Amino acid sequence: MKQPIISGGHYDYPADGEFQPISGGTWWGSSFDIRCMPAPVGGKARNLRVKVKKGETVDADATFTLYIDGESTGLTCTVSSGNDAASDAVNEVSVSADDLLAWHCSYSGSNRYFAISCEFEPDTSRSGAVFSFLDGGLDTSSNEYYPFGCCGEGKSGTTLVSSPAPSDGTIKDAYVHIPTAPGSGASWTFTLYKNGAPTSLTITISGDSDTSGYDISNDVSVEAGDLLTWYVEPSSGTAPAACNNAAIGCIFDTGTDGEVPVFGGYYNLAVDGYFDDLFGGHRQAFRSAENDVIQIAPLAFELKKLYINLRFAPGSGKSTTWTVRDDGADTDLAVTVSDTATGGNNTSDTVSVADASLLAMHVAFSGTPTSQYPTWGMIAYIEPSGEPPAGLSAGQRVIMVM
Repeated sequence: MKQPIISGGHYDYPADGEFQPISGGTWWGSSFDIRCMPAPVGGKARNLRVKVKKGETVDADATFTLYIDGESTGLTCTVSSGNDAASDAVNEVSVSADDLLAWHCSYSGSNRYFAISCEFEPDTSRSGAVFSFLDGGLDTSSNEYYPFGCCGEGKSGTTLVSSPAPSDGTIKDAYVHIPTAPGSGASWTFTLYKNGAPTSLTITISGDSDTSGYDISNDVSVEAGDLLTWYVEPSSGTAPAACNNAAIGCIFDTGTDGEVPVFGGYYNLAVDGYFDDLFGGHRQAFRSAENDVIQIAPLAFELKKLYINLRFAPGSGKSTTWTVRDDGADTDLAVTVSDTATGGNNTSDTVSVADASLLAMHVAFSGTPTSQYPTWGMIAYIEPSGEPPAGLSAGQRVIMVM
């Protein structure tokens, strides 16, 4: 089962030698350890694509490379000076569960913003990898909530950052990485919340040497429309050491081979007629120019089952419409939220996304709705390759005699 992994925010540019999370988008970081994300399942990474945003080109060669556990891999491409895109459709890299992943950039030209993506194929079917980047510095004295499947800062209430599940399914096999150990007698606890309540999926990292943990024992069932967050709790006795961020990788099994949930949006104010990154959330405001936020598809896939969640209802007689954009045009995958509703969905329309398509989210207001802070979830679908049953080679057939 293949899936797109899409990264690259619209508000920070890399300095030479910096790193970016493999999924979502945040500030570029000076070290691998503060930007890496744990893989929740083994598989293959391939089909790297890079696109310069804002309709610009680079004025020096810019090389992007997948790093695993702090080491460079063969999945790499260079945007040559004077160009705006590059790809690596040749090399394939093996990934193991709990490997730490990040993009590395080697570039010394003028400030540029980049969209980065690759294809990931888990070793097991129905094992869609979902990544969350808990940004902005973990609070060492207060409990906070973070968006599921996105990059975002912690907030004091689950309603501020909840991500809507776009499908029924099971969330499981969660891995957490932090760049700084909690310290002697201290700990961090990470728990998946569903509809404002804790679930059994929880990970505690403690002591002065551990920087990772996992829960591969507890599975959590979800239904389409359920609101998901990560709850982070510092130890109450001895406060943990200051920690720049945390990264979480988990599996979301929809029960349908080929379907992978993807998420976007975050606690940022939407503006009428503006655009946002479609995948992974961010830490900055919507933008008036679509080229500022475009993200690039690493392979062809379908998008469907769009769910929108808002912190506030638009208000009586008012509405907001959220539309997936593909190569600068509106698609049929759109949701309008009106009056007293705080969410909506579109489970009827499907968008066929071509390889290297440029994607974004657009919002339009009717009336003057209450301030809008959106999150969304949708399904990316890629037709399974039709591998033969276990024990059979590709050329063999099963003949049933009744």
